[in-house]
Amino acid sequence: MPKAYWAIVNGATGIIYWAWPAFQQEPDKLAAVQQVFTELKSLQGAIFGNAMDSMVAPPAGITTMSRFSLGSSYIISVNPNSTTVQGQFSVQGLAAGTPVNVLFENRTVTASAGGFTDAFPGVSRHVYSITPANTTLTSLITNKTGTAPART
Repeated sequence: MPKAYWAIVNGATGIIYWAWPAFQQEPDKLAAVQQVFTELKSLQGAIFGNAMDSMVAPPAGITTMSRFSLGSSYIISVNPNSTTVQGQFSVQGLAAGTPVNVLFENRTVTASAGGFTDAFPGVSRHVYSITPANTTLTSLITNKTGTAPART
């Protein structure tokens, strides 16, 4: 699962599993693939939302993709290494006490002024969601490309 997230935060817009027959024959691998497909499908709006990467600084060793979508802020983050990483995410405009939901994990971390802290136990992924009622983050579109009908 973290490999799929790693691909997404590094710019992939699709994932192909070449060994699909092998996954179908092993229930644990099939369940993991189905889970990641379900999660990524639910994050489609966040993955293709408005970039806010310049507003987020992850801890050393963590790779992130940060987006605005449907009024919420999302930080999709991956630890690609086997070593545990714990550290501070700096998020411009994040108020102290703001709950930061960790999607797919049934937990919430509480922000300090300008960020929050979390841990990554080895190769892992976390997806953070900050709801509009809990934040003052904003976005500004500074450039538009392509013809008007082609813009989304």
